[in-house]
Amino acid sequence: MNLLSDFCFPASVAVIGVSADTSAFGTLYLGALLKFGFKGKLYPVNRRGGSVLGMSVYSSLEGVPGDVDLAVISVPGRAVVGTLEDCLKKGIKTAIVLSAGFGETDIEGKKLEEELAMVVAKGIRVIGPNCHGVYCPRSGMTLVPGSNFPRESGPVALISQSGGFAEMIVLQSRGIGIRYSKVISYGNAVDVGESDFLEALAEDADTKIIMAYVEGVKDGRRFLEVVRRTSKVKPVLIWKAGLTDMGRRAAGSHTGSLAGSKFLWDTFFAQSGAVQIGSTDDLIDTALAFLNLPPRIGRRVALVTGSGGAGVIGSDACERLNLSMPTLSAEAQHRISSLLPSIGTSVRNPVDLATPRPRTSVLTGVLEAVAASDEIDIIVLGRMFLSSKGPELVLGLKNRPEEYREDLLEIPLTIRQQFGKPIVVVLSEEVTDREMIDFEADRRSVRDFYLSHGIPVYPTLERAVSALANVVRYRERFDHTSVAL
Repeated sequence: MNLLSDFCFPASVAVIGVSADTSAFGTLYLGALLKFGFKGKLYPVNRRGGSVLGMSVYSSLEGVPGDVDLAVISVPGRAVVGTLEDCLKKGIKTAIVLSAGFGETDIEGKKLEEELAMVVAKGIRVIGPNCHGVYCPRSGMTLVPGSNFPRESGPVALISQSGGFAEMIVLQSRGIGIRYSKVISYGNAVDVGESDFLEALAEDADTKIIMAYVEGVKDGRRFLEVVRRTSKVKPVLIWKAGLTDMGRRAAGSHTGSLAGSKFLWDTFFAQSGAVQIGSTDDLIDTALAFLNLPPRIGRRVALVTGSGGAGVIGSDACERLNLSMPTLSAEAQHRISSLLPSIGTSVRNPVDLATPRPRTSVLTGVLEAVAASDEIDIIVLGRMFLSSKGPELVLGLKNRPEEYREDLLEIPLTIRQQFGKPIVVVLSEEVTDREMIDFEADRRSVRDFYLSHGIPVYPTLERAVSALANVVRYRERFDHTSVAL
């Protein structure tokens, strides 16, 4: 926990390597902290002195008045060792090295990284080199160039070997309401790395879910044990990149990592209990599911759709991922069949309404019958329009008052509250040209409505089922009936 406190909540930061070039990493970082709202003391440092972004620049660390909690270093790679020595003389205990040109480059870079490690051993903790820093909304710390990141804190933490990936994930998940307690880009991990931060985040009360993007690890045995312990108390979602031949080569040139074989990592996931992630979408989708689905959840799915094709697609996805779709009871089938036409529909599971724009009374009755079934743990609702504008914008069909009311949107919420069954909604992304922009605005409005009420929303059935399967497997393994995310 001291590790998180030292790096995420410094009272003063010296940014070493600022310059008049506003595109330089050091200046970008200083500007990001200023714009994001870091409330501590900031000390720009460059041997030439002068001023930058309206602040006076100190020509040396020695000239900085008072104590410095954290140094952020953005100088040429060969100057980093000497800069860290200056930090030690100043009494600085922690540093983030943004500079690249170390073990990810060549033999000379590896030697330079070894020299860096020798300085670290003298008594300073270091994130990096070759990283983007730390994002912590509560303290006003942010990554470079994360000045436009959300200011609100949330229950998800991310550790990432890649700084660019960390930035991308925060921005991509912003629109669906995922907020972060801490994001740490740790780069080459000459000192603190993935295992250290996982141990700290396991005890962090602000963090309920941990994401990790990993290219390689320094100590595989320790990493396995840390992930195994952490997974018992909170979900750990790991995207292990670099499992192909080309990916391994890219990882070596990116952070100097030894990526390891696919067989080795398959064994790791089987033993550790971490949730294996395979893409950016998978990472965000799974986090969204963990945030919104209840601690106890089963694998028996009811799929209610507006088309037969969607039912087939969803059924295939469930079977591939070992989720079951039990046949509904005779009683439930009878109740549903009384609401639907006898031709073009299906009442067994999946339930096919044969129209993407059901009447309010029909959708209510069908969902009541499904939710009341003891055979079902969760309902997936897909391929239908849940707003009054959707049918007209996409199909050119206007809704008659007796067919559709504005409270259609509320039905999934009512059913969930009445029966206690979790619901997942799939809203297709059907924008193909500028003329469909109104539909996209309407779809996002519907999505945001459900997300604000704790119902996860996905653009495809495959992504919805994949995220659901990840949560189910984790819950079954650890039986987290008492954990409230």
